[in-house]
Amino acid sequence: MHHFCITGEKLHRYVRSSCVTKLPDEAEEVLLQPVFHAYRAWNTGCRPVICVGFVLPPQHIPTRCGLLLTLIRTRQVTTFRRKHSRGYLVVVFLLGIPFFTTAQSAESKPRKSEIYFPQAPLPHTWRNSLGLVFTTTPPELTEEIRVSVPAIDLNFQRGLTKRLFFAGRFQTQFVQSNLSLGLRWARPITDRLAVSAGYDVSGWGGALEIKDVFSSQAYGIESMPNISVGYRLKNDLRLTVKSEAILDHYYRSEVGTLAVVRDGLQLNGFAFTIVLEQPFYNQRYVSAGFRAAYSNFNWQLWSLYDTFDRNLFYPQLIFAFIL
Repeated sequence: MHHFCITGEKLHRYVRSSCVTKLPDEAEEVLLQPVFHAYRAWNTGCRPVICVGFVLPPQHIPTRCGLLLTLIRTRQVTTFRRKHSRGYLVVVFLLGIPFFTTAQSAESKPRKSEIYFPQAPLPHTWRNSLGLVFTTTPPELTEEIRVSVPAIDLNFQRGLTKRLFFAGRFQTQFVQSNLSLGLRWARPITDRLAVSAGYDVSGWGGALEIKDVFSSQAYGIESMPNISVGYRLKNDLRLTVKSEAILDHYYRSEVGTLAVVRDGLQLNGFAFTIVLEQPFYNQRYVSAGFRAAYSNFNWQLWSLYDTFDRNLFYPQLIFAFIL
């Protein structure tokens, strides 16, 4: 094997010098493009070293050596001492390949920057967020005392098709929890405007028990048809408005041996949500918003045993990190 070392800035003169015969235009273009691209990328640091030579046979080339190889087969390449020979021209960039592979993987990996914005994840990919939801009790239930009750909030979504995706949400306060599952269909209207429609079914349950003193538990099923409208204020700033109807399907509460059961479909109330999703730090995105629910019952406050047969206002603050 004959080889020698040159820097990227001298490769163009080398190809056109008397040391090497004229390469085909397409081969020369393929050869020089990655060289000069790499040289510009690394010009501020250490200068790349390029080894040019002939290797026969090609199956002996070590492709797992951690180097970037560009292999061009030509019929008109010669060395210093031998002209008109067939061979394989190998250009080896000793540039530290992890730099390039990391950059390429970061670009090919889809950016996860929305949960509420009406845009489906790529098919067969997950999109998640983890945060807190703070629900403030209505004054009709707690009078002068206003309690803000936090709940752990986990969203998980998976793309099914280009526009259809699965959406799940799990909220818990340990003594009571809620799991909702549903499907949503999203469609872009313009480059900035998008809409979605979905239907979620949720099951909730909770239990409070003091041994030999108090024992209470409750559970139920609800469903929430919803519509969302999203607008991209900037490329990395998204505003979403969501409206949903809250439908009760089943409710059961027990205190000791007493039980109260309500079954049958009935309208519980409505909810409106406004969420802003934006970058936070280190390419990490967050969701911050406000949800206003106007309903006859809220699962987080089942243990207060609301005796009002009318809708009450339940404000919620939402904050979550998009994972």
